Amino acid sequence: MNLFHIGSELRRFGTGKFPLATVFVLVLIPLLFGGLFVWSYWDPAARVKDLPVALVNSDEGAQFNGHDAIVGQKVADTLVNSGRVKFEQVDANDALKGVKDGTYYFAIEIPTDFSKTVAHSQETGTPDRATLTAVFNNANGYLGAVMGNTIVNNVVKNIDSLLGSQVTARLLVGYSTVPDPSAPPENPTAAEGTWSIADGIKRVDDGANQLADGTAQLKDGVGKTNEGAEALNKGMQQLQDATTQLGEGAGKVADGVRQVQSNAEEAAGKQKLLASALVNIDTGLREIGTPKAMDLANQTKGLIDAIKASENPEALEKLQLLSAGAAEVQRQLLDPQADYRTGLAKAQDGTQQLKDGTQQLYDGADRLTVGSRQLADGTSQLVAGSERMVIAASMLSDGLVELNTDGSQLALQVKDADPDNPQQSTSTNPGLPLSGMGLAPIFISMGLFVGATTTYMIFRPLQRRVIESGAVPFKVVMASFLPTVIIGLAQATVMFLVQHFALGLEAHRSIGLLLSMYLWSMTAMAIGQGLNAIFGVALGRTLGMALMTLQMVSSGGLYPAETQPAPLRWFHTYDPMTYSVNLMRQMIYDTDLSVDHRMWISIVVLIAVMALFLLGSTLSAARERQFKYQEFRPQVTV
Repeated sequence: MNLFHIGSELRRFGTGKFPLATVFVLVLIPLLFGGLFVWSYWDPAARVKDLPVALVNSDEGAQFNGHDAIVGQKVADTLVNSGRVKFEQVDANDALKGVKDGTYYFAIEIPTDFSKTVAHSQETGTPDRATLTAVFNNANGYLGAVMGNTIVNNVVKNIDSLLGSQVTARLLVGYSTVPDPSAPPENPTAAEGTWSIADGIKRVDDGANQLADGTAQLKDGVGKTNEGAEALNKGMQQLQDATTQLGEGAGKVADGVRQVQSNAEEAAGKQKLLASALVNIDTGLREIGTPKAMDLANQTKGLIDAIKASENPEALEKLQLLSAGAAEVQRQLLDPQADYRTGLAKAQDGTQQLKDGTQQLYDGADRLTVGSRQLADGTSQLVAGSERMVIAASMLSDGLVELNTDGSQLALQVKDADPDNPQQSTSTNPGLPLSGMGLAPIFISMGLFVGATTTYMIFRPLQRRVIESGAVPFKVVMASFLPTVIIGLAQATVMFLVQHFALGLEAHRSIGLLLSMYLWSMTAMAIGQGLNAIFGVALGRTLGMALMTLQMVSSGGLYPAETQPAPLRWFHTYDPMTYSVNLMRQMIYDTDLSVDHRMWISIVVLIAVMALFLLGSTLSAARERQFKYQEFRPQVTV
């Protein structure tokens, strides 16, 4: 018997009707998630025509060219007959009641002055303000409100096709919710906000014109600075040349000072020798003692005093200092390593950099002047357009008064409803817009995991007969794992066929999607076997269901993991379903696998998880070779 022998685990389901039906049901169970869920969420936008919406027409009509103009009713009839949404035309009280009790997901109101607005726009050629109010109730569901936003945009397009863009381009859509009694009231009105926008546009235009004037002045100032920097650079070059010439002159001065110092020192030496000789003569004459000799001695003494009086050691010291100073001046002016010449060189480099920088600044100021002038022109056009496009909000008392029965004001939000400049959402995979495709990876993963969990409710995680036969633990594990893998592959195959042919899921890599479903099914089977083998059947099944729930909310298949609480964000990295979802997304969408490496990471992680749980099952099989007391007195019987 080889290591991967399937054994008799499958054969016990081959006889009788109920065992075969059990296997058949096991194969189809994953379709509850991977088929039914995906089908139910495949394209809800296509069934939005069944969404009940209240339509309140409060338009009072107007006179236009001597005739009655009832534009609001015409718009209401067009919306009701469009069939895109289940519009029900009711009064304000019924609309409020219906939004509150869930009869209607939201309500749309055509204001009292709608016809007057259209008539005035046609008469003057200048579009006047108009208000369209949409009221939501958060208790009716978040996604219902999201779909309602899309419906309101379609309503604006319908009005555009009926009345022309002259009205809808100026149309203000006021969004509000049924007031929450526990929430603080909101005081600002739409009119205040929209007029603030107009004032803000004018302030932006004034600022842009001031910016243009300022940049022109900046350009002139920078130009003068550039001229000064260039003159400074030339002056520094002249200073460098003059310093060299001055150094050469200082060298000559130093040589002259050294010559004077040398002559002075030589004269001082000779004076000392002469004075010494005269002292000797004076002494000799006085020793003779004759009157004539004494007369000569006195004359000699006068010469000695004169010589001593002529001695000037301070002048000699000053000559020495002058010589040293002249030498230092020469060194500072000529030696490139001297502090003065080093500083002068740095100053010259700095002025050159200043010249280059001011030139670049001048070029940039020139470009800034051109750009700021273009900005000023653009904001002037924006101001002119905003004057033509009057976006103003009337108070809700002029419109849906009855809806505001509790007296609080409904919060309004300006919506860009310009049909000539629609805001389009972007996607890296524009060919796959259906929500069912986006949800398919998580629902397929959930379905196959539920299939694995259910399979081990029928199949035994470890076969006692194989354990008692003395087979190696890994062979014991394979004897139960391989039959469930066959069931899992059948589950994945059926699910793939339903997704592809029944639901129309066109994956970019169809074979890759099938193989990824196979890999995840095998991993889920290994997890199910491991939990049942390690913790026992009763606790293992419970942990399997708990793990499925935890994986579902942490995988990022429904909402990005970053929007989840911190514990779930932490588990997201270790969640096996995270990698099955990532792998299937890589197969469904046209991704660049050379840049996006999540496919390979997911394959490695899923194989590692499968190996880890097979190892746990193997250790449990080795443990099961010994009977335990609990086996004779089981704590929980399943």
